[in-house]
Amino acid sequence: EIDHYGYVMSGIPSASEEYLTIAEQIELIKNLKLNPDFIINIKCPDYDLRERISGQRQDPIHGRLLQKEQWNPDKEKKKKKEDIIYGEEEEEEEIEVIEEEEELDLNEDTLNRLVMRPEDFPGSVDNDVAFYKNNMLRLLEDYMADQDPHHLIELDGNKKPRELFLSLKSRLEFMGLQPTAVPVLLHDVQEEEEIIEAEDDDLFRGLSAMQRVAPRYRWRRSKWGRACPVALSQGNVVMGKSQFAVRFLDKMYVLSTEDALQAFLTNPRPYLSAPQPRPPCKVLVLGPPSSGKTTLAHLIAQKYDGKVLDMSKLIQPKIVEQKEKTIEKVQREATESAIVSIKLKLEQELLEQGIAELETQAIRDEALLNLDIPEEDETEVDQIEAESKEVEEQDSQSKTVEKHNVAEEQQIQKTEGELTPSDIEAIEAVEGEAVEGQDAEAKGAEEEISEDQQVQKKPYKPSLQEIEA
Repeated sequence: EIDHYGYVMSGIPSASEEYLTIAEQIELIKNLKLNPDFIINIKCPDYDLRERISGQRQDPIHGRLLQKEQWNPDKEKKKKKEDIIYGEEEEEEEIEVIEEEEELDLNEDTLNRLVMRPEDFPGSVDNDVAFYKNNMLRLLEDYMADQDPHHLIELDGNKKPRELFLSLKSRLEFMGLQPTAVPVLLHDVQEEEEIIEAEDDDLFRGLSAMQRVAPRYRWRRSKWGRACPVALSQGNVVMGKSQFAVRFLDKMYVLSTEDALQAFLTNPRPYLSAPQPRPPCKVLVLGPPSSGKTTLAHLIAQKYDGKVLDMSKLIQPKIVEQKEKTIEKVQREATESAIVSIKLKLEQELLEQGIAELETQAIRDEALLNLDIPEEDETEVDQIEAESKEVEEQDSQSKTVEKHNVAEEQQIQKTEGELTPSDIEAIEAVEGEAVEGQDAEAKGAEEEISEDQQVQKKPYKPSLQEIEA
């Protein structure tokens, strides 16, 4: 929208550095696609600025902020006598709306309920002025030093906004600044039925006589004729409708839909052929807090049909981007902290489980050591062990008897001379193994006897399964 209408920007730089620092805000202004053509710097002494801000009062019911000369009746009367009127009658008509807003009907009840805001206390005002001078003024002076001095206008902040605007208006007009050409809807509800059924020639003949700016003046049809310029820019040929007819500069344009009409009224430049209208007005208003920047910006925009922009709107994309980054960072940190907490919790649970198992095992071992087996159980265990030993002894004796029988038969064959020398050597080897087996059995028996004695000395410890049974 500002590509066609231009802008008047105020509130720069913003004192809030939550998303962009003051230096980054000024760098953002330098890199704008549409750089400001004029820079207006409002200067105001610290003392006068302090008196102006500390003299403000607010109506708590309506929220209206009043200056000292507005809520102080005696001083207001003196100021009215000293007012200086600039320019001709046309200039007075242009600011009639502003003067009506300044004329307030203040009664005693309204004056009695006015309050002073905390930020208007002298201490707070001094802090704000000091912050502006220490953190903003130097950067703004460096920025203004890089601009064309012919397009840098300085104003006295002690004057009223109306006086500032009139003096500024004369300087801007001297430099060739004119209001922006605004497209206007030609459609008249009373003549809709007559025009809507007409052919092209009759349609343009009826539209050209609407909203004449001078006697015998007629609007001319554009190069596109009845075709919709917005649809043509999109590669479509669509005939326009009479209710969407618009006049711009000295020509008529017929749009096809409501959306096309709004697009053309917002910015008609992309849908026009050469030559293009003159560039729009682009103004930047600077100054200390409460110096009248916002009021002056609205007056300029009202005069030159510009759009008022604030720094908060300009950095809105940065704010959204910063919020997305902040949300992403918070989510990432929350996820990491959750993973760490869950990991620690699982480790703690595993540690507690291991400690519990160790304690259970210790209790079981202690129970086994302190367990007392009854005498009846001990006698039964001894009987079982004795029976097992007897069975093992009988098996060993039967094996030895068989070996002795084999040896005796082989000895008899040897004496009778029926065996060869190789058979005799084999028999002697068998007899040697038999003797060694007898010696080993004797030693095994002795060891079993010693183990039995040791078992008898040591108390019997049943297994865990026997205890549970």
